[in-house]
Amino acid sequence: MNESPTPDSQDAQAGTEMTLAALVISVFLAAGKVMGYVKVVLLANYFGLSRPTDAFLAVYNGLVFLVYTKIEKLLRPTYLPVFIEHRDRDGEAQAWRITGVIGTLELLTLIVIALGSVIFAEPIFRLLWRAQDASAQEIRMGVMLVRIMAPAMVLLTLSVMPELTLHAYRRFTLPAVAEACFKAAVPLMMIALIGVVWAPDNPLAIYAVACGVVLGSALRLFLQLPGLRPKLRHLRASLWPHAVPGGLRIFALMPPVVLGLVFSTIRVWNDIVVTARMGEGIYTGLDFGRK
Repeated sequence: MNESPTPDSQDAQAGTEMTLAALVISVFLAAGKVMGYVKVVLLANYFGLSRPTDAFLAVYNGLVFLVYTKIEKLLRPTYLPVFIEHRDRDGEAQAWRITGVIGTLELLTLIVIALGSVIFAEPIFRLLWRAQDASAQEIRMGVMLVRIMAPAMVLLTLSVMPELTLHAYRRFTLPAVAEACFKAAVPLMMIALIGVVWAPDNPLAIYAVACGVVLGSALRLFLQLPGLRPKLRHLRASLWPHAVPGGLRIFALMPPVVLGLVFSTIRVWNDIVVTARMGEGIYTGLDFGRK
């Protein structure tokens, strides 16, 4: 006769599963950190404290990664708790209506920003990079970096929605794997392209890093979607937050968060503008020091 598991054995099994899950997540998060440092080491070895590195970091930190981090910090304390509340109280379908409207508005906003970045790449780069002694070739390189990484801005920032939604279901492993793959794609793409497409001493080899950002952003987004596949049947695009219970509440929670994000954005842009005027490699040195 089979004996039913006791409460103590169930607690022990649950504790073991939680420990293993935490260990797996920690391994992937650590791997992502390591690959991030590998990227910095490769940047230093290939390009050093130079204009190409300055230009790449200015575009990445001041545009691509900035948009991603600000959207993530905006949605985590607003979308995530409202989604969980409505899911637990009103059911899956109702909660996913919130995901549909926020995701649609996010996608359209990002498309506008990315298209604007492509069309107005030169004035955007000149606004960020105020180096008075920058040559025409360096400006063209910066403009091309903006255009190459514009899709990454969309893909990377869109990955916030599946990440937060997976967290709502207490699923943390897949986002950690996706983050590790994002961090790994940049150095791997650098190694693959530099020497094959561009010689290491070619200033245009910095485009290999930009291509790695695009690839990594795509991986970060699409690797998370299979974890939500059983739930995606509830997803419906919508542009009207007032028609969705909880939709307007998310926007009501945003103003205090936006205020803090404005000040942190000013700090990032100020660092880029000031160091560009100080000379070649200064911004790269600042960024490497922080890393």
